[in-house]
Amino acid sequence: MCSSVKGDLMAQLTRREFLATQAILAAPLMFSRQQPQAAKRNLLSSAWPVTKLNDVLAPRGRFHPFPTASERSAWEGLPADMRTAMVEA
Repeated sequence: MCSSVKGDLMAQLTRREFLATQAILAAPLMFSRQQPQAAKRNLLSSAWPVTKLNDVLAPRGRFHPFPTASERSAWEGLPADMRTAMVEA
């Protein structure tokens, strides 16, 4: 294409038309490529099989997220400044 014809064509296009044309031309390329499937890494299940979890985790009936009143001795065994910092956090 001759440079004068090319310059005339560019002078006739608005910025919006130019960008729309580029988007239309690029759309088939974007949608035709198949995205590679991510390999299943199974990091948690490979590092912690069910048998290992059963050995490490407390049974559901014994699990409680906060200490009970009968477990107060462990809390009182902490230094006072550490208890204060934990309560304030």
